[in-house]
Amino acid sequence: MRYKISKLLEEYSRQIIIKEIGVKGQLKLLSSKVVVIGCGATGSTVAELLVRAGVGFIKVVDRDFVELSNIPRSHLHVEGDADSAKPKALSCAEKLSKINSFSKVVPLITEVTQSNIEDLISDADVVIDATDNYEIRYLINDAALKLSKPWVHIGVGGWYGQVMFIKPYETACFRCLLPQPPPDVGDACNVLGVMNTLVSMVASIAVNEVIKYLVGLEVGNYLIFVDALRTQVSKFKVDRNPECPSCSLGRLDFLSQREYRRTKVICGSNSIQVYPSSQISLKFEDLQDLDIEGIDVISITPHTLRVRIDGYEVTLFNDGRAIVSSLTDEKIALKVYESLLSKLGSRGEHNEY
Repeated sequence: MRYKISKLLEEYSRQIIIKEIGVKGQLKLLSSKVVVIGCGATGSTVAELLVRAGVGFIKVVDRDFVELSNIPRSHLHVEGDADSAKPKALSCAEKLSKINSFSKVVPLITEVTQSNIEDLISDADVVIDATDNYEIRYLINDAALKLSKPWVHIGVGGWYGQVMFIKPYETACFRCLLPQPPPDVGDACNVLGVMNTLVSMVASIAVNEVIKYLVGLEVGNYLIFVDALRTQVSKFKVDRNPECPSCSLGRLDFLSQREYRRTKVICGSNSIQVYPSSQISLKFEDLQDLDIEGIDVISITPHTLRVRIDGYEVTLFNDGRAIVSSLTDEKIALKVYESLLSKLGSRGEHNEY
C-alpha cells in the first residue's frame, strides 16, 4: 500500500501541486466513477483524458465497431482495430489499460436503450454524453433526472462544438436547451463532417468541467461554445425553463417510450443496424471452421462475427445485433440479417433466452 501511495504521489505530482487539486482532490478523482457513453472520436479522447487525470473507475459504452473513418479523429483507435472490426468499447479499454495502474476501465459493447440506461449509469458520479445521437441524449437527460446524476452534453460538427454540464434540478437540463429533437436532416457527422482538432478542444473542455466538479469546484449553468475555425471559446448562461417538460413538469417522455424498431441508420456511415426479433445470445468461439454456403467469413473474434453475405458485409455481435455496411435501405438490411441468422441457425449456433 505504501508503494502505491508513493507511486500515486509521484505520477500525479504536477496535478497535486495545483492548489485547487492537492492530495485530497487527487484522491477524490481516484475514488470517482464516470460513465462515458460513446467511444468514437469524442468518447475515446474523453476517456483517455479521464484516465490520465487519475479517475479511478471509467465505464465506456458503445454499440459499434471501429472503422477507418474513425482513425483521423481518434486518439486511441488505430488502423488495425478497423481491419479487425474491433468493438469501439473494447479497443478503447485495451489502450486505456496501458496508461496507468490506478484507473479501472470497464468496456460494455451494448446499445443504450430505455431498458438499460438506468443500470448503465446507476453507479456513476458523472455521466458523459459522447454520442452523435439526439435520441440517446434525451434518454440520458431523462435517466439523469430520474436518478439525480450530473452529466455532460458534448456536441461536435464541422468546426463547431458545444459543452454543457448539467446538474439535475439545479441547472438547466438538456430539454431546457432544446425542448424537442431537431428535424431529421441526417446525422451531423455525415452532413457537416468533424475536424479532429475540434474533437480534442471540446473533449478537453468537457473533461475539465468534470474534474472541477469531482474535486468540488463550481461548474454548470452555462453552455460553452467552441469555434475552432476562428479559435474562439464563448460561454453563455442558460437558465432553467420553468415550463420545461422534463425538469420542471416531471415528464420523462423519452425514458418511458417503448417503441421497438428492428432497424436504425448509424451515424457517420452508410450502414444500418439491425436488431433481433427476440433476445438471443451468440457465441463465436467455436466458429473458426465456419463453412456455410453463401457466407464468406472475414473475421471471427469472441465479440464479433464479420462476414459477407448476399453481396453485403455484415458484423454480428454477441447480443444478436448486426451492422450491415454500405447500405441505406433498411428493408434490404433486415432481409440480409434474417438470411444470415437463418443460415447460422441451421448450424445451431445461437440460443434464445
